[in-house]
Amino acid sequence: MAVGLHDARVATAGPARAAALLRATRLGEDWRWLSASVALLLALTALPYLVASVAGRQDLVRVGTFWFFRDFSQYLAAMHDAASSSSWLLHDRFSAEPHRAILMYVPYVALGKLAGLLGSDPLTLYYPFEVLARVALALALYGFVATFLDSARERRLAYLLAAFTLGLGGWVLPARLLLGAAGRPDLLARLPDGVNVYLEMNSFGVFLSAPHLMLGLALTLVIPCLYLRAATGHAWWPLALATLTLGLVHPFNLPVVVFVLGVDALWRLARGREWRALLALVPAGLLAAPVLAYNAWLFSVDPFWSGTYSKQNLMPSPSPLTAWVDFGLVMLAAPFGLWLWRPWSLPRRRLLALWIVLTFAWMYAPVLFQRRLGFGLQPALSAVAAVALIAMQGWLRRQRIAPRPVNYALALLAVPTSVLVFAALLESAATNAPTNVYLWSRGEQAAADWLAAHSGADDVVLSSIETGNGLVGWIPGRVVVGHIVATLDASTKETLAKRFFAADTPAGERGALLARSGATYVFDGPRERALGPADLRTLASLEPLYARDGVTIYRVRRGG
Repeated sequence: MAVGLHDARVATAGPARAAALLRATRLGEDWRWLSASVALLLALTALPYLVASVAGRQDLVRVGTFWFFRDFSQYLAAMHDAASSSSWLLHDRFSAEPHRAILMYVPYVALGKLAGLLGSDPLTLYYPFEVLARVALALALYGFVATFLDSARERRLAYLLAAFTLGLGGWVLPARLLLGAAGRPDLLARLPDGVNVYLEMNSFGVFLSAPHLMLGLALTLVIPCLYLRAATGHAWWPLALATLTLGLVHPFNLPVVVFVLGVDALWRLARGREWRALLALVPAGLLAAPVLAYNAWLFSVDPFWSGTYSKQNLMPSPSPLTAWVDFGLVMLAAPFGLWLWRPWSLPRRRLLALWIVLTFAWMYAPVLFQRRLGFGLQPALSAVAAVALIAMQGWLRRQRIAPRPVNYALALLAVPTSVLVFAALLESAATNAPTNVYLWSRGEQAAADWLAAHSGADDVVLSSIETGNGLVGWIPGRVVVGHIVATLDASTKETLAKRFFAADTPAGERGALLARSGATYVFDGPRERALGPADLRTLASLEPLYARDGVTIYRVRRGG
């Protein structure tokens, strides 16, 4: 009776009121399940940190994220710079060349500003911020699937698929072994070499990545929901504000989001003379335009920034023929879900179909950062895949076929890669292998702290590329070579560093390399000695200032 009354209320309400009633009903159905799912996500993503703190390598130091952890030095440097500066603009401290300061990494700059205001270490604020970003993404993911799916079973399955699946990469190794044994090199060549853990292809990795990526995906998923609300008469400004924020947090995929919504708005106008969606989208586009223009100019025209974060930021999309391996079950099932939705008469179904088709097409745009354009595609594939998988269960029952064995088979397709990667992550948290998730040794950390206290913003440090990447997060100055994306002409400078620290480099050549680098300090630790090791004490231009726990820091003598 209650359900019937609710259905009648929805049927007699206007579009905006009906949408509000549906959202309230879905949340009422799912809030216990959603609370448990968010708690599970938080527990799983906290487990690597717990393992590292309880059973991790005591001789090593770990900071930041577990997924693509080498990028964290950029964010830590932004927080430290913002905490001690009055400006919101950042310089690239991975290169010594002069360049303009720009607006980037806004969430970390804001966090650094707050840390400076409170007089605290930015890392003290960072980790709670990381947890809040996870919760925001978890809730945004539910809001996305709840917007497009009516059935509670579909919503919950879509949520699980989006949050916990990592493609079919876990099956690649046994498949390659079988094909090799069968003598089928033609089929072997069509498979990827290993497990693809890129964040654009899965959402679980995003939960273990940096907060700005979590917030970027959360905003990407919230924006179409706000667009549908605005198209039914709700306020336009939340859509505009979310679009602007996405441009500040994760501008790479902003053109894709605006383009997809624009196509849908024009479709509404052409087919039904509906102006409301387009009028709601115009302010969002106007607010986003300056951000898009600013980033497009910087990373395509500015000599320094186009040579670092643009030219060296290579993120190719997987081949369209093997993308099903990277997306996994959700891509295999999604076409059937879209077929079941035809003719996509409901606006939200049409929008999701456009979102999938157009975002996938954008992933192959002729730009160097192709994969970034696919951000938000995997949750959409998960939504329509859930439609197909739930419908398949109904079809099996009608055919009097037990669905449970089929469900087990599908689970074996969907889950093993996630389990394999997560187990490897936990092992890495304990042992620093198979992935090196620890920054460096405690001796190197002590040396970095000393250098931070005894150097200034104008100093430049020569070290290996791995050490340089870590130093940027701690010292006030710059490095010769650090992150491969953020260092201008990173490959040439990495070669210079390797040659400088090589044991067979003549003293004269080593001195010339030092002069060419522009360094004022040289950091000689375990990674540097692994390149040679060289005896830097023979170089007259170097004055040792610090020697402890396997690390020596030299100052370059003026005129030496």
